[in-house]
Amino acid sequence: MKRLIYIISIVCMVLVSATSCKDMDDNYKEYLDNIPTYAPAVRNLRAVSSEPGSLTLIWDIVD
Repeated sequence: MKRLIYIISIVCMVLVSATSCKDMDDNYKEYLDNIPTYAPAVRNLRAVSSEPGSLTLIWDIVD
């Protein structure tokens, strides 16, 4: 009985992953084509350590 449940779960997993990957690729391609992205330039990047074990990054954004 456990073996039958195992085989059925594997078959279901393969079917779900095969059908969802195709849709995911189409959606991702549409996202890349239709959504404009904004990536500002980062200048003057500094790392400041105020106490042991912590690190803070500070930067300037250039438009």
